[in-house]
Amino acid sequence: MVKLGVNVDHVATLRQARGVDLSGAAVAPPMVIKPRRLGLGRVIVGATTTAAVMILNQTAVDMNVSKISSNSPEFTPALGCIGVLPHGGGNCQIVITFKPAKAGARRAVLTINDNAAHRPQKVRLLGTGALH
Repeated sequence: MVKLGVNVDHVATLRQARGVDLSGAAVAPPMVIKPRRLGLGRVIVGATTTAAVMILNQTAVDMNVSKISSNSPEFTPALGCIGVLPHGGGNCQIVITFKPAKAGARRAVLTINDNAAHRPQKVRLLGTGALH
């Protein structure tokens, strides 16, 4: 919780100083996520490939990653980045495994739930299932 004290001069009350207490929860700024669009290429149906998304905390506050998920079983994220990402450069790689179930273009969204601003964070995942 952040608590601020503010003094305000009010002309109508002969410039008497007034105290105002403000309080609220601090929200961390957004973390750096690279890339925001991850292509995993062409993969034979039933085979796998992996690639990584990096998350980086360049802010002055610790960030907490509470959940990492994909909206498709063909794109599976490793969950090793759950927890606190230290301020000032803490980073982690989310490894995504792509295993297409059928041929054709495959798409998904990786969702990263955290305490940063503009949450949750999202990454587009793309790949192609091939027959041979």
